[in-house]
Amino acid sequence: KMKKYGQMFAYWNRGVRQIKTAIILENHSTFFTFKRAAAKGYDLFGIIPDAIIYGQGKDIISSFAFIHEIADIGGLKVFYFGDIDPEGYMIYKSLRETYPSVNISLQLDAYKNLLDFGKSYPIKKAQNTNIENLNFVISEFAENNYHETVKHLKRLWYANRRIPQEFITYEYLIGSKTVPERDKL
Repeated sequence: KMKKYGQMFAYWNRGVRQIKTAIILENHSTFFTFKRAAAKGYDLFGIIPDAIIYGQGKDIISSFAFIHEIADIGGLKVFYFGDIDPEGYMIYKSLRETYPSVNISLQLDAYKNLLDFGKSYPIKKAQNTNIENLNFVISEFAENNYHETVKHLKRLWYANRRIPQEFITYEYLIGSKTVPERDKL
């Protein structure tokens, strides 16, 4: 009679009874940035989410099973937005493969905006650079006619560079659209 429960993920609910749209964010600070903007009624790159999920990096791959506790997955649309780097791609591909019954896709416009900053950093720690993960991600961009984005993602991959999602600030989300001056995160 024992039921096994996985690790819960942290999330914010807009105050709705039934979650129909959710955004998964890889990093803690971006979770709070998106939560703050959504709580004030701003759309997040064309999406007004019912819930925002803090993925805690690759931990979301196992903890996402908790989604069944908070939402009916039959009518749920989930968007994923992570760092532009090999690990972010791996997380997305793993989520899609582990939860095929959940409608999960990339938050394409969030990635496009992140690329528009024109700033990247060398990848310093070892990351799984499986080309299948990159191909999985860029195929979704290509299917949605984001061909310039595909070219940019490939350039970053082969140059061993990354763009952290933390470039998307609260001020950027609410409309100032100014690129923050940062040397290090």
